[in-house]
Amino acid sequence: MWWCAVGLLYAAAAVGAFCAEAAAPVRINCGGNVAGEFGADQFFSGGIAGNGTAAVDVSRAKGAAPAGVYQSERWGDFSYAIAGLKAESFYLVRMHFAEIFFNRAGARTFHVTINGTSALSNYDIFKAAGGANIAVVEEFTTKSDKQGVVKLEFKGVVDHAKCSGIEVASCAAPKDFAAVKPLDKVPLYYSPDGTRYLINKEDKDDIFQLYVGKRGEEAVCVSVPPKGGTTNVPKADRHKYMATWHPSGKWIIIGVEKEKHDNAWVPKFLSKGWIECGIWLDIYAVSPDGSKWVKLVETDGFTGVPFTADGKLGAWAKIVDGNVIAHPHFGVWKLMTGEFVEENGVPSFKNVRDISPKGAVFLEPGNFSPDGESLLLTADVGIKDNQGVDQYILNVKTGALKNLTNTQEEWDEHGVFLPDGKQVLFMSSHPYRNDPNAWKTLSLKTEFMIVNVDGTGLRQLTHYNVPGYAESFPKGKGAVAACGMINADGKKIVATSLRFPDYDWWEIEVGK
Repeated sequence: MWWCAVGLLYAAAAVGAFCAEAAAPVRINCGGNVAGEFGADQFFSGGIAGNGTAAVDVSRAKGAAPAGVYQSERWGDFSYAIAGLKAESFYLVRMHFAEIFFNRAGARTFHVTINGTSALSNYDIFKAAGGANIAVVEEFTTKSDKQGVVKLEFKGVVDHAKCSGIEVASCAAPKDFAAVKPLDKVPLYYSPDGTRYLINKEDKDDIFQLYVGKRGEEAVCVSVPPKGGTTNVPKADRHKYMATWHPSGKWIIIGVEKEKHDNAWVPKFLSKGWIECGIWLDIYAVSPDGSKWVKLVETDGFTGVPFTADGKLGAWAKIVDGNVIAHPHFGVWKLMTGEFVEENGVPSFKNVRDISPKGAVFLEPGNFSPDGESLLLTADVGIKDNQGVDQYILNVKTGALKNLTNTQEEWDEHGVFLPDGKQVLFMSSHPYRNDPNAWKTLSLKTEFMIVNVDGTGLRQLTHYNVPGYAESFPKGKGAVAACGMINADGKKIVATSLRFPDYDWWEIEVGK
């Protein structure tokens, strides 16, 4: 469906795990005066300075500040913009807390973001520390922005947010960092044997066409009928979209805009965007030289088509009811599989069957696991508002379904197994989960994430919506992480971000 065809924030296991403090780290006694190596309050905006007299136990917190730091605080909704740092460099941020006012869990919870990315969500000092008047330290690694600023924002949920101390120290790049750089042209997608490549891009008339070339040679358009003759090539003014190689390399599977559909009332930019989402497309197979086009499946819209490694089984989701008023927000979809066969040189799907999980309204396939038994799936099983879709792993043989992300009010989509089958790449609004609109269609904000197939090791790879990073867009003009896949060398992720209805292309190098 949606839009398919480095900066970081890491929770640190311990000080020094991958960071080494600078000679002169910034240390702030929030709401207070000088206390040991912690200087008087500075760099703040908003909030109220406060203090208490209760003795604070600092013995349980590794790298605790002097006890006096925990007897002062800044509370309310406030921020710290710590300036004078080296631009676009890694820093360790340590936040010091102690609950010196309440004597129970749940009395105070709040959110903290660092450079726009969620660091602490619904944070409860009493619960984290294990009681009142006990010091607790939370630490993260982040990257300063282009002006050399690290900004922390505190917002209350229950009662007021608060903080007693902040440390910011220079830090080596984490071993598992992700480097993100823009690509200046649409990437090439090579055939399984690496001898040819395809490009699915817009022509001079803003129509998506299919271009195919041999390695080292310029690609030619194979989706426009030649002059002076007629072929079975679709019309030149029809979009050809979502091109992918069949594992055999003999065919390219692609969506072709239907010759007739009722989009006259739709503005051009919106019509283009909907077609990019799979609406009004039929599924075709085309030979790499463009000489043969075969309609495989007639639909009112689809997403896919991934294949098992042997090319024998394909999967796609098709729309069966596009009434988004009766079925908000995406209509009703079904997940289908079919056996890909070729008879007398003509490909087709045989034994097509519906494998939709019970309770799913919206469905979208990602790709198959290396063993061909599991399919990555975007779905809304048990989710009241399907803008909050999750990532699932579906066993296509047994029907067993596992919710990988298991969130209600986060948009998780476009999941794909990485080549080892042990990790999943997907796009998610998770980094902006404190924003009640970030997971909604008209205000969507997403980033690329990686997670292990057992649900552990969640990592954020991009920061399209956070000022100060190489891949970020101007404030107010953020982007949606769209689709990603491993490039030809198997080492880097090629990804798209969307500023509806236009795309930008990126290369992401993920550290180990």
